[in-house]
Amino acid sequence: MKFFFAIIFVLLFQFSYSQSKIKSISPSVNRKDSFNIQIIETLGKFLETQRSKFWLESDIKMFKFPYHELIGIESGKMGSNFCQPSLMEIISTGEEDKKIVKVAYIGYNEETESNLIKAIYNMIAVKIEGKIFFSKYINYVTKDWRIKKRII
Repeated sequence: MKFFFAIIFVLLFQFSYSQSKIKSISPSVNRKDSFNIQIIETLGKFLETQRSKFWLESDIKMFKFPYHELIGIESGKMGSNFCQPSLMEIISTGEEDKKIVKVAYIGYNEETESNLIKAIYNMIAVKIEGKIFFSKYINYVTKDWRIKKRII
């Protein structure tokens, strides 16, 4: 019986915090590139379900919940689901199996007739054995950092 309630709780949590698929895609995104097509499809599935299966296992081990910043991001002062995800860019990293993905959370305020950007979220799309996984951007930009130890 406890198992049944646990499953119900997890499903309710997922449905209450899941976002819609990608609201819009910038014209600057090359939709003919096969890697980009896979990224767009995987991103849509991730945004809809917010399941950790779309993230690198190493990120899950390091951060436990690598995408915690995105949970509930679409809601705010203007209401729930106000800010919708828009794919802004998919940028080459120079590596064949990795690209930078920029997603903006944008809402339209009818009173002021203006768009409001709540956040721009960067992540890395990594292709492993034909599948796309996401990784935190911080891992990519700090990969070449060196640790210095100072004795005071």
